[in-house]
Amino acid sequence: MIIEFLLSVLILLIASVFGTLVSGGAVFDMVFFPSDMFLLFLLVLILAGFIFISGYGKAFIKLFSTRKYFDTLELDTLKTIEKSITYASKAAVYEAVFFVCIGTVYYYVNWMNIQTLGFQLSLMILSARYICSIEVILFCLKGNLRKQIIVFMSENENELDNQKKSIKENLISLLKTVLFLVLIIAITVLIIQNYTRNESDVNFALISTWIDLPSIIFILIPVLLLLLSNGLFKDFFTGISSSFSGRKIHISEKNQLVNAISTVRCLILLLGLIMLLLGYYAVLTYLENKASLGANMMIATIPCFYAVIINLVLLSAEAGLDCLSE
Repeated sequence: MIIEFLLSVLILLIASVFGTLVSGGAVFDMVFFPSDMFLLFLLVLILAGFIFISGYGKAFIKLFSTRKYFDTLELDTLKTIEKSITYASKAAVYEAVFFVCIGTVYYYVNWMNIQTLGFQLSLMILSARYICSIEVILFCLKGNLRKQIIVFMSENENELDNQKKSIKENLISLLKTVLFLVLIIAITVLIIQNYTRNESDVNFALISTWIDLPSIIFILIPVLLLLLSNGLFKDFFTGISSSFSGRKIHISEKNQLVNAISTVRCLILLLGLIMLLLGYYAVLTYLENKASLGANMMIATIPCFYAVIINLVLLSAEAGLDCLSE
């Protein structure tokens, strides 16, 4: 899976460059700051140390073997590798919390020094951003590995009746999804209008206020590319179409489709968080223009808004697949 790993890293790097540029930062800030590169190296080194201490080191290294070698592995080995990825993902989360706590302590100890507050906060955010990037790669590899495990475990199953919903039932399913989205938007507008205080000239009740094209591109395009590079593209769209069409599916096929959708949900949440952190990092690194600070923070937060809504929709599709296979 070494090719899939390298492609995931490349896609994430390009997406980060794009996110940095649209967030008001410069690509040189991300590439040529020695302290940033040292921080990334330190995070990866500590994570690798914990993986080897846990005893999953040999299994985790097999992730970086060729596809030809990987296809020859037994089921028990594949499950052990999956456990190593799960452990690495959990360890990365705790590592992120640890570094953010250290940064927070350092920030509050030196909070009287106004000139360095933005820089100190940006370093705290940077560590969380790097961990989120590592998590994206781990989730891609885990989704790819789970697919192979599911295919390995699947047995010849009796053909199911390919019953499909009628046109009327498909329209009702589509209508439910549309109403669900309208309800979310309506609740959002209601909260904004009645439970928040808006002293700016921006009308947050307008849908156009919440549309940010760079954020949409940053979330959707990298996810599609990551799906393509890890062999989950077809499974994801088949799962979405199956949840609406009502086509009966086998348990093994259901597991494969749910795996793709759940992987996409995690990737979208992580990419939304990365975009948020990129925006905050750019704003806090360049605090000269204080007049636009609030607006920039608002724009940086919008990707998480998109990520949550998309996750709610995908969660419904995932639940629909579970019902089809029962």
